[in-house]
Formats: sequence, structure tokens, C-alpha cells
Amino acid sequence: MPRSRSIVFAATIASAVALLNGCDGSNKSTSSDKGAKSSDPAGAAAQSPTKLRLLVVGDSGLAQKIKQLRGEWSARFGASLDVSGMAPADLAKSTSLAADVVIYPSAELGSLVERRMIRALPAAWLDRADYHKGDLFELPGLRETAWGEQTYAVPLGSPVLVCFYRPDLFEQLGRKPPQTWADYQQLVEFFAESDKSKSSSESPQSSPVQYGTLEPLASGWAGNMLLARAAAYAKHRDYYSTLFDKDSLEPRIATEPFVRALTELVAAAKLGPKAQLNDTPADVRREFFAGHSAMALSWPTADIHDPAGSPPSTMSIGFVELPGSPEVFSPRDQKWQPRKPDDDPRVPLLGIAGRLGSIVRGTPSADAAFELLVWLSSDEWSAQISTASSATTLFRRSQLAKPQRWVESGMSADAARQYAEVAAQSFSRPGWLFAPRLPGHEEYMAALDEAVRRAVAGSASPAEALTEAAVRWQQITDRLGRTEQQRAYLHSLGLEL
Repeated sequence: MPRSRSIVFAATIASAVALLNGCDGSNKSTSSDKGAKSSDPAGAAAQSPTKLRLLVVGDSGLAQKIKQLRGEWSARFGASLDVSGMAPADLAKSTSLAADVVIYPSAELGSLVERRMIRALPAAWLDRADYHKGDLFELPGLRETAWGEQTYAVPLGSPVLVCFYRPDLFEQLGRKPPQTWADYQQLVEFFAESDKSKSSSESPQSSPVQYGTLEPLASGWAGNMLLARAAAYAKHRDYYSTLFDKDSLEPRIATEPFVRALTELVAAAKLGPKAQLNDTPADVRREFFAGHSAMALSWPTADIHDPAGSPPSTMSIGFVELPGSPEVFSPRDQKWQPRKPDDDPRVPLLGIAGRLGSIVRGTPSADAAFELLVWLSSDEWSAQISTASSATTLFRRSQLAKPQRWVESGMSADAARQYAEVAAQSFSRPGWLFAPRLPGHEEYMAALDEAVRRAVAGSASPAEALTEAAVRWQQITDRLGRTEQQRAYLHSLGLEL
């Protein structure tokens, strides 16, 4: 680092110690969450901190990589870095964090803000030239880091589900990748029939694929898969809220767009493997790379996480965004409407994985903590740091230049480039849907998981299963406090009361 920047950094740290020591988020002119301003480095006299504490929640790979790079941090900024880990279950029970910076799953942002455990990031910090805010993709870099009208986090990468497919098989059989969910279902049925016809005259081993598609339906993923399918049906551009009514907090997950999505999910699942109710996104990738399906819904990741889950170098792999819908359900009119020509038919689901970094409320080293977040999320270091997590993906436009860092080593350069382009398209869509990220999100999603899995198993119809899930959502909301949950839901939509 240039000497001039080192001097500015040291002065900034010193000013932070003087101005932010003991900060608890009260309405002080220098440390309040709303309207906070960066401390002025000029005239600082206090000594820089000698150590920063970083807490990583639920991601041992990410924590280990940062530990390996602590020497780089210390050499550049003159402070040591203590890295510790915490299980997500322990985070849920914590009332305070013994750290200056915390890295955590994206879905935890709302809970941490509402519990007053992290602080907002002042606009002056976010506009710093070395943060390169303009390089961030809109959805993971700006939308997913916000709560209400404030930004509380720095992105470290948050994937969306994409559609893997086999271009060689599609070309051989005269098929094109799906544009709509109706296209997708037709392809699932086509490849299932193709497999049957091959098996009637040849041995099963000679079939090109066993299944049309693979989807992650394990506990923890089934509900996300439903929301990813329902997003294009349920996200109406004239309405902020989708999963709940924002005024009453009545759940909408048993309404027509979600029932349609679950009905289609069940139809596709019937043509898939019996073991799919145990499949995570990693399992789906592994099975696809083994040649078992023509399509799969997941995202690629550096194969240091699963060396056995890398594709053969000869395998033909293509990517497209998840399908969209030419029509959308109107909550007001209670009917389906064709989308207008300027209304984007694709709606990505955000917050299904991902990692965010925030400053812990009350740290006396807030400026130094933000400097650490800038370093961790920089284009220079994120390719080493974020790729150590299977829950992340690229999040800066500059990362498009070297997409192979973010995919399995067996994937071709063309496939890696196509994935990066598809991810960039998804991250730039004008409409999006967040998976629940308000307090209690794990309970809401567990109820939705159970509904999807019951419908797939045939123990309840899609409508029955979702009606039961909606009742459970009401119970969860009432237990956690309807007023508090309504406020949190509005914040999750980028709104204030």
C-alpha cells in the first residue's frame, strides 16, 4: 500500500477511536445509525488499534482462508487480526458479539439489525474511492446489503439459482434451453420420455440421461426452490410485498401463484429420482456432472469444497437464468394478467445463501473495521477469500474478467464465461424477490420446507400443504410479535414505517 494511504488510514483509525469509543447506536452526531458521517481524519491524535476481531458465522472455509491471509492484512495496515468462528444456532441466541466485524449468512441481516447488533454504514464510507461501489452488481451489492433505507453490510458474494443444461444433448435432440416455466416442464417430460424410449431398445446404461432435471429439495432447500419457481408468478411490479401483505402481515404463500408453482414442482419431481428429497445444491451439481440429467438447478462453485463434484473436462455445460413467466398474478384483481412489454418476465430469488460483512455495534474501532471490510471485498482479494466459501459467487463487474475462479476446475473457459454472464444478467434484473430474512426466518422456511416435501411425497395436495404452512406462518408471527414482525418486513422491502 502506498505510504500516503497508510498515513490516511492511521489517521482515520485514530479519529475513530476518539469519536466512536463506546458507540452504542444512540443518536450522537458521529455514531448514530441514521445519518452517520465518516470521522474526519484531519487532526487525529489517538493511537490506531493494534488488533481487530473478526467473527465468521457458519463458514469454516471462509474463516480458514482469512486466517491464512492475516499476514497480508497486518503487513498492509499494521494491526493484527484475530479470526474466530461461531455456529448459526449460537448467533441466534447471542445478545452481543465479542468482535469488531462479523461475517454471516445473508438471511441473518434483518435479525442482526432488529436486535441492534450491527451498525449502519455511513454514505461517506460507501462512497470511498477504494470501496468501488459502482463496481458492485445492483442486487447482491446494493439491495441485499440494505435494511430499510440504510446500508448495513458489505457484500462477499450471494448466488442465485441458475439452470445448468447439456448443450450437446439439446442440439442433438433439437431442443432449446427454457425461457418460461412451461418450457422447462415440457423439457423435463421430453427427456423423461426420451430415456424411456432409449431403454426400450437399448440397455439403460446407453441412455443419454436418466432424468430431465434435478432440483434441490432437501430440508433447508425445498422452500427456497418453491420461492424461486414462484417468484416470476407472484412478484407484481405494482406491489412492494409478495410473501406477506405488508399492512396486515397475512401470509400470501397459499395464494394462486405459489400453488401453481408447487403444482409444477411436484409434476417435475415425479419424473426425477426418489432420493431427490435429500438433495442439496451440491448434490444436484454432483449428479449433473455425473451425467444423470439434462438440466439441473443450482450454482457452480470452486471445487475445493468438493473435489469429487467437478465435471469431466470433456463435458458440455451451458447456463441460462431460471425461467420466467409471461403472466403474473394480481393481488388486487385476484386474477392472472399478461405482463406488459416492458415488464421483465424473470424475477431472481435473493438471499438463499450468500455472505455479508458488517461492523459490530459498539466497537471502538469502526473505521478500522470498515477498512477490513473494504479489503475483504476488494477485487484484489475477494477472488481468494470469497471463493473459499461454497455459499458465495462473484459480486463485482470486474470479477467477470476471470470467471473461472468461481467455478469448478473441470469446467471449460467458455462455460465459466457463460455462467458469469448469466449471473450478471440475474443480478441486474429490475424485479427480485427475497427469501424471508426477517427475525424467525429459519422457522418460516422450515414450515415452507415441510409443505413442499409433503406435496412432493403425495401426503397433501399443493393447496392443502401451503394452506397449512400459511397457518404456521401466522402462528410464528403472532409468537414473535405481529407489530415487530411487520416493522421488520417493511424494512426487508426497503421501506420505513
